[in-house]
Amino acid sequence: MPERYRLTKEHFASFADIAPLCAFYQDANAIAANDAEPVFRRKVKGAPVECCSMRWGIEIADRKVINTKSENTNQHRGTVVHGRCLIPMSGWLDMFRTTSRGLDPVLVQPTDKSALACAGLWTSRWHPAWSQAREAFSMLTAPAGSGSLWLHHRMPLLVPREMWSLWLSDTLPYEEVCELIEVLTKQTRKLKLLTHPVRPLMRHLVIADDFSEPLPWWKPSYQTALSIVHRRQFVCPAEFAAESAVNVGRAANVLARLQQHGYLDFRPNPAAEDMEMWALPLQDEDAARAEKWRKERGRGQVG
Repeated sequence: MPERYRLTKEHFASFADIAPLCAFYQDANAIAANDAEPVFRRKVKGAPVECCSMRWGIEIADRKVINTKSENTNQHRGTVVHGRCLIPMSGWLDMFRTTSRGLDPVLVQPTDKSALACAGLWTSRWHPAWSQAREAFSMLTAPAGSGSLWLHHRMPLLVPREMWSLWLSDTLPYEEVCELIEVLTKQTRKLKLLTHPVRPLMRHLVIADDFSEPLPWWKPSYQTALSIVHRRQFVCPAEFAAESAVNVGRAANVLARLQQHGYLDFRPNPAAEDMEMWALPLQDEDAARAEKWRKERGRGQVG
């Protein structure tokens, strides 16, 4: 799930055909929660599209929501209809957890390295501690496609250029917005993506195309195993994928080892040969055993 994202001034300038840009923009390689960044929205119905600066992260009670699942739009019907926005970006960053290196930042961007527009929701909230209402946005996410599934089971919901105007339209009813989100989800998952290891440097990140340090999890075979695990919406340490044989033909063995160590609470289906056809999680036939497992292991999820 995106924890940070990147936006260059060249990519920001490519959005000038939507609305006049709000300010001169410098490269931002590691935009984080609570940073004020440009988004495109309609402030009220009938108003033109405008570019404005908002903070990333909507404050709700005692927490800050930076990402919202696109499947949960029924919980935000009003905002989905009247508070849609576009978030310009050059790529997004996920932190990949390893045991030897801690967290490795990874940059995800399209293969042609073109500008991206992420679907978002914005809102304006008043708080007694603030002297005025504060506008903030949240990034919509979708199930990850094959290009980044090994890294995380979620990714930003991306909007292609030809659909920018439709996403920002103020005439779509809720049902049509939901249909549009379904279309965008399918297109997002098919997008061809590149993943790059990057070097952390304070709040800046340097793209490391010639990364010289050993990264065992960067092998395609290891990424295949992680993709299989993340397709189940679980996050696992890299060493489990690294120590197991990791191709689709031996995926059942990988998942069995994860289950043995307490990271999964379902039985793999050894007969399935294609990742897309893996069966849904199975319930344990022994109810008492299943209950004992839940108490001892929780749900078996980590990360």
